[in-house]
Amino acid sequence: MGKIASKIWSKGLLCGYGVPEMHEELRPLASWSREDLLKAYQRFLDSGEPDMDCHSFLEAFQCFRDTAQSKAAFKMLHPKKSKVDGNTVFAAAVLTSNQSYISRMSLIFSIFDLDNDGQLSKPEFCIAIRSTLEGLHRWFVGVAMPTDVELEVAMDDLFKRMDSNRSGFLSIGEFLVHSYRNRDLQEMVNHLPWEDMRVFESLVKFQRIPIYTPGDGAVQHVHSSSPTATGSRPGSSASGQVPRSLDHHGPMRSPRNQRFSLVPPDTEKPTERCRVRRRTTSACSHLRPDMNGDKGTWCGSVAYVKLRGRQRGPSFRMNPVWTPPSEISKAHAWLLWKFFRHLSGGKAIADAEKVQSCLKDSKAVQKELLQIAGEAKNYEPWALTEASADVEAPEGPQKFAMEVDKLSQEFQIIFTDQHLVQRLESLDSGPITVRCFLCISLPSLTPSHIEGCLAWCRVFRALEVLHQLGELEAAALKDEDLALLFEFLDVDASGDLSLSELVDVGQLPAEKAMEIFEKCKRQEEGAALTINDLRNYVMSLNLALGSDVKGLLESFAHTGHEKKPES
Repeated sequence: MGKIASKIWSKGLLCGYGVPEMHEELRPLASWSREDLLKAYQRFLDSGEPDMDCHSFLEAFQCFRDTAQSKAAFKMLHPKKSKVDGNTVFAAAVLTSNQSYISRMSLIFSIFDLDNDGQLSKPEFCIAIRSTLEGLHRWFVGVAMPTDVELEVAMDDLFKRMDSNRSGFLSIGEFLVHSYRNRDLQEMVNHLPWEDMRVFESLVKFQRIPIYTPGDGAVQHVHSSSPTATGSRPGSSASGQVPRSLDHHGPMRSPRNQRFSLVPPDTEKPTERCRVRRRTTSACSHLRPDMNGDKGTWCGSVAYVKLRGRQRGPSFRMNPVWTPPSEISKAHAWLLWKFFRHLSGGKAIADAEKVQSCLKDSKAVQKELLQIAGEAKNYEPWALTEASADVEAPEGPQKFAMEVDKLSQEFQIIFTDQHLVQRLESLDSGPITVRCFLCISLPSLTPSHIEGCLAWCRVFRALEVLHQLGELEAAALKDEDLALLFEFLDVDASGDLSLSELVDVGQLPAEKAMEIFEKCKRQEEGAALTINDLRNYVMSLNLALGSDVKGLLESFAHTGHEKKPES
């Protein structure tokens, strides 16, 4: 995708300016916030038509001063038979919106998930690429589309490279990993101005009206929830339910929800997929030109080097120092989690400049990794696994500490590599999430490895939140933290938390669990905690702290600090 985009984008560079100029009539459609775009796209879906005429175009965007301005913008989109493709318009609107790079990519994925199954099939992926490039072609002056043969070959090759597990579908994780590691695409999108530093890596489920294709009755759009993102933002990895049980390799599948298993299960797809009422494309092998081993010669990314006068960053080569295991273990994930929390100052999102400055100090990196290894000797998160809960297997904590110590020595070489800092410099001063850090710092990790590590990180965060509940630190907890904790502990999917779940799943001492249970419980006869109980408890702590601070300030103001007159 990056090579295709840089090919059409470099036309503008070769014409004498760094970024192709946007048509003046279409400027009201650019620089939208994410919230406004979600509302606008839902209005378009509510119309029930894949194409927009001038009236539905005005109804969807609602940003023009008068009808004449909207008609001028609609005409600039080159409508055919007085209609334009809605997804093509919104794809360009997303790329020119006021969002961070990865937030735009996740929204592009959500828009072209036409059947709301959480994945992109090969036809949906080809529609997304072609619509996005066509939208850029119509929005900017001097942007040219590649030929059909070039586009077909590139899309086929790109889909194979992105589909790491060869399932025939792209998950949101595979899509985001490729987006983080694609410098050409990132460089092109970051040319467009944006100020919103928030990061959204989760899938957005839109409410799509069912459209029945005449003849076979197949449904194109499926009903789902309103346009809310599924999951939270750790920087946001998709959140929700975390793994339930463990073995020596890591979390296994949840019986209730398999989205957060370490090794994602093979998704069973129906043999007959819903037919989409849009033009689709597929790779035509008989049309492929003979490249003679010179692939990508038509890519215009060389223009960046010649015209911008700087060298390209180091490639994401396979790291010869560390080979990822077949599965990410708890020790791998815990060491990476603790090191990232050190870089981010205990937050879910780190600043790129601070991360770069920390990694440049090799002695500080080695000291921190050694400190993490020392901490593992005294503490193992979620230690009561099926392997270590047995009395005849006391080597569980010792094995964890030994594995962390060995990994800390290997990661000292990785995190002090100068190429890592150079790769992070390509992010400029943007935000860095856990997923971003894993993609950039460990390019040899596959998407399945990264998803497994993120699943472990959600477990570690949930345990942190649980231990903070009984302290004054609970006042700083956010709603998304409480939701993550609740879904982690609610193993029976009952919608509430029992005392046994706090003890067995949360691994709290019985006295500590009873203390938290009594503090959060609102009803005396209640035998379980709900998510609202946790929210009200945190809110009461905030109100209590606020009143204490207010009382302290008032008492300080009324103390006799007035200057006494001299006698």
